[in-house]
Amino acid sequence: MANTRASAGYSCCCHTCCCFFYTQYFCRSDVEARQLMLAPLFACFVICSYALLQVAGWDVFDWVKMSVFGGYVRPIATLGHANFLGAYLVVVFPLVGFYAAEALQKGIRWVAFMLGVLAIAIGCVLIAALSRAAWLAFAVACLILVAGSCYLAAPKRVIQLTIGFVCCVVLIGIVLVCSDSRLAASLTERVERLGEASSRWHLWQCAWAMFCDHPILGQGVDTFHVNFGRYRSVEYACSEWGTTPLRAHNELLHVLATQGLFGAGAVLLIGSGWLWHAWLRWHTSDRGGRLWLVALLAGMAGFVVQSCAGFTSVGLGTIVVTLAALVRIEPRNAPGKPNSVRLPAVVGFVFAIAVFLVNVSYASRRSAFLLVGILIVAGLMAALVVITLDVGGRTAKFNATVTPRAMGVGLAICLILGAGGYVLVVRPLQADVACRHGQELLANDPEKALRYLQQATAMEPTNPFYWGRLGLAVQRLVRQPLPPRKRHHYLQIGEHAYHQAIRHCPSQAYYFAGLGRIRTELVRMRAADKGAAFAAYDQALRLDPKNGEIAVDAANGALTMGDWERARAYADSGLRSYPRFGPLKAHVGYAAFMQKRYREAVDCLTHALVACEWRGEKTARDFAFAMLSKAQNLYAMHQQRNAASRLATSDRR
Repeated sequence: MANTRASAGYSCCCHTCCCFFYTQYFCRSDVEARQLMLAPLFACFVICSYALLQVAGWDVFDWVKMSVFGGYVRPIATLGHANFLGAYLVVVFPLVGFYAAEALQKGIRWVAFMLGVLAIAIGCVLIAALSRAAWLAFAVACLILVAGSCYLAAPKRVIQLTIGFVCCVVLIGIVLVCSDSRLAASLTERVERLGEASSRWHLWQCAWAMFCDHPILGQGVDTFHVNFGRYRSVEYACSEWGTTPLRAHNELLHVLATQGLFGAGAVLLIGSGWLWHAWLRWHTSDRGGRLWLVALLAGMAGFVVQSCAGFTSVGLGTIVVTLAALVRIEPRNAPGKPNSVRLPAVVGFVFAIAVFLVNVSYASRRSAFLLVGILIVAGLMAALVVITLDVGGRTAKFNATVTPRAMGVGLAICLILGAGGYVLVVRPLQADVACRHGQELLANDPEKALRYLQQATAMEPTNPFYWGRLGLAVQRLVRQPLPPRKRHHYLQIGEHAYHQAIRHCPSQAYYFAGLGRIRTELVRMRAADKGAAFAAYDQALRLDPKNGEIAVDAANGALTMGDWERARAYADSGLRSYPRFGPLKAHVGYAAFMQKRYREAVDCLTHALVACEWRGEKTARDFAFAMLSKAQNLYAMHQQRNAASRLATSDRR
């Protein structure tokens, strides 16, 4: 649940605790608890509608970094990734089943029908999401939900509804698969490779190695990606080239790697306490309360299962923490009438649509009316369901006398909370927005990107990610033709940025590699020492010895600074791990070329271009072709010169 780009784990733990205790404090009874959980039910209508539109190919937005499997673009709806979408729907599905049963019991058949349609839509979206962890978690959640319902209600009726639901999902799923050949092929391939998890196995082995090295307290909260370089295996790098995972994709292993036995003990304590409260509540609840508890247990079980092959996003973690808090609420009626969710539902929906439109670029807004219209219809349908299920009413009036002292204390608390909210929420958000703008401009306007990233670092000077992005912007900027004085000024900014990033995160190899690249440019301007640049490269390779990209950067830096032997040593160290990586083999050829060993240069470059993998490095491959042509010409001239020299010597004899 923590910020995946920075060490924000402790603040995330604080926010999670606030969400947990806030839920317990304001939900005083089962009635209010069930009203609260109408919110994810409301969201599910919109999420499933949007996901089905994406599956049908009617999405009007061009998303970046989409998850593609076998040419099929997996739906993400509003959750950011297909795996997050599947995990969220698995957790919410038992609540949909509970509210449908409650609507049937109250005789509101049209609401039960709408919720049945929503349940079928959830099943179809889960099929289209192609998330194996979500499939398994969905099966477990359904098993618990059906078993609990059979125990508490008429088994025959529950079995009939379950069979009907499965048949509907299968039929609609067949229609979806038949209508999209890419989905059919991807689904078939996914099922055939159901048990394959080669990259995950290597990732889990690295997480276990991290735990074995620091078994008590682990590597540190949210430092998995920072320390991963020292444990990177060649097999993982070959399957996931150029990727440094932010999480272990297994919550238990991630806790062991980052928090050790101390964190695992805390998880065990929290889990056992939660199960104990669920056991106590089971024996103190009536039939309706037990059915509600079964729905909560099914949702939590789905979360636990999918966590064994994934990680928790913010959207999923919030609802899971809320479910955990609701188990501890006593099944009693609170004094006074419960709060109504009608107004919050309408306000929340309008706010969500506004945020959605604000986050869409202006060029896309004019083409988004159809999509937004469909989402509004889905939201109105959800609002009708929520309002019908809402028990309504208002809370009792509060008629206490407000004294000046109480007013002053309240004002002071408001000021403190406002200042804390600005420092902890508003300012980091502004910094993140500035960083986002900077990253979007890196490729086309690095000078403007530099200004945005400087704003981000000024607002959040302890965030190493912003400093690293600032250094990257400087690298992009100095590739352009600049006056020497201005170029030197920018390079000093970049060096300072990487120094700050290393200061706050000294275990990240990429920051040392970036510092080495900046110092290489300073060496070219005779404004730095070669030893300092080589020291940065050496430290980067010590922190991430199996990283082929860093080895290429180091070899390229050594060539730029004219140290041919060191360039060859960097390339050879990388080739020991990746003997078929073309850029590394080409750098050996470059070093031989600069040392005038043309035959060796021709052999190395030919081998690099013919028998090696370049992994998308098209520019580097084109440069290698040019160097090979030049080396062949010089080698031919060298051979002719030697032949002429031998002929002249024989004539003299």
